Amino acid sequence: MDSEQTPRRDFIKKAAIGLAAFTIVPRYVLGGNGFIAPSDKLTKAVIEVGGMGRGHLGYDGTQVVAICDVDK
Repeated sequence: MDSEQTPRRDFIKKAAIGLAAFTIVPRYVLGGNGFIAPSDKLTKAVIEVGGMGRGHLGYDGTQVVAICDVDK
């Protein structure tokens, strides 16, 4: 084995650390066109919206965490 080559275990360790960094670092830190940071999103829950509950899901910049609607 050539002394200038990286041992397989070191390569796997470094590759795993590099891949783990992308799962730990949020996407907005890495950047991305049109990505809204979680702190810039409006989080909301809606109650008694009738048949219009799905309309709340389509708003940009918002995150619906709960919908409650009594049927009868």
